[in-house]
Amino acid sequence: LPPAVAAPGATGDAAAAAAHCERAAHAGHAEAMAALGAHYLAGRGVRLDPCRAAGWLEKAAEAGDAKAMANLAVLLFHGLGVPRDEAAALRWCEAAASAGEVAAQQNLAHMSRESTADGGCGQPLVFEVVD
Repeated sequence: LPPAVAAPGATGDAAAAAAHCERAAHAGHAEAMAALGAHYLAGRGVRLDPCRAAGWLEKAAEAGDAKAMANLAVLLFHGLGVPRDEAAALRWCEAAASAGEVAAQQNLAHMSRESTADGGCGQPLVFEVVD
């Protein structure tokens, strides 16, 4: 993250990092929104909360953060923290892939196979980790 958004690095304290991301996210920093979503998704420094993760990832995605778009697509595709919506998942995944996110490019193939009649190939979708 840029210096204005970067979490405290020396301490390694996940709770402090999440709190820093939350302050920056509320100030409108898209990267911080994406990072806060990742904290909630992993339960890193905060209570595990897929609903909050999805909310922050959606805000970051709408603000143009490609990693957030990729992660939101995975949540939507599997219905984690949000109602399952394959069409929305595909739209966000395509947007992230167009922005150059490698994980989203890989996930596009998986999504199209998994949404076919037989339920797909069973390969897991890739989360784009935001630190």
